[in-house]
This record gives sequence, C-alpha cells and structure tokens, in this order.
Amino acid sequence: MQPKHVLPLVLLIPLFLVACTTSQTGNWKSDKSATSKAGDLPGDLQAGPNADIAGYAQAIKDAIENRIYDPGMYAGTVCTVRIRIQRDGTLNNATTEGGDPALCQATLAAIKSAKIPPAPDERTWQLFKNATLDFKP
Repeated sequence: MQPKHVLPLVLLIPLFLVACTTSQTGNWKSDKSATSKAGDLPGDLQAGPNADIAGYAQAIKDAIENRIYDPGMYAGTVCTVRIRIQRDGTLNNATTEGGDPALCQATLAAIKSAKIPPAPDERTWQLFKNATLDFKP
C-alpha cells in the first residue's frame, strides 16, 4: 500500500466502526448517528470530495444491514468481514476475519444477498474495493 493511501484509510476506520453499530434505541434502519459522528474525525468527511466517501460508506452499511435478519439476536457480539467489490458494486468475495460465528454467518449471508451500489467515483472505489468491516449489532 502506498503511503498516500494510509491517511484516507485511517480516517475511514472510525467511520466503519461507528457505521456498523446500532443506536441506543437498537434501530438499525433509521439510525443517523453514524453520519453525524463522522464530524468527530479530523477534517470534514461531509464536505467536498470526502462527502462521496462518507455517503458511500453509509450506502454499503445500509445495503448490508437491511439484509440482516433480527440483528437484536446478536447484541454484544462482533464480526469482522472483508469485502472485495468491483467498481459497479458487484461482490467479488466476502470472508470473515474473526468474531462471533453466528453473527458472521448472518453477516456473510446478508452481504451475499445485498445490492451494493456502484462507487460514485474511482477514488472512492479504490478505498472500498478491498475493505474490512466490523459489525457490532
């Protein structure tokens, strides 16, 4: 990995960690806290070219979470998943890298049935084409 790509990836790690958790109310589908917490990161991920990155992260999160059946069953568990996608959003591969076996199985099934949208631009796709996601319902 080239050094110029390290900073954007470092900025995305907290976004993924926040984006893959539930709100205090436990409602996955209408939780807007993930995008509001992006302002806590260095710089403003909601402005300029970074808005595409934050928006795409949210779109991936929504596409996958909408396919997880009864996320409340997995409260207190974690699953780390690596996804590899094409520029048009087509899933090449999804593998677990650790975590609760039941949540990981549900997450993989959700990813495989999710309709991941195409990346808005080449730069955004480069950041997400081989991404690690932590799911924490």
